[in-house]
Amino acid sequence: MTSYEKVAAVVGWVREKKITGYRISKETNAREMSVIALAQGRAKIDNISFATALGFD
Repeated sequence: MTSYEKVAAVVGWVREKKITGYRISKETNAREMSVIALAQGRAKIDNISFATALGFD
């Protein structure tokens, strides 16, 4: 599974309300607002910072 696919899977879980953005941010280095923006469609995976992507990996 590529890093892109991992991020997409996590964003999908947040959209489906299986996990919260807060929990993701606490268990990774990703900022909570970045996770929420991705889940709400206000940000695209292609546009996230490298540091945010590493937080999901």
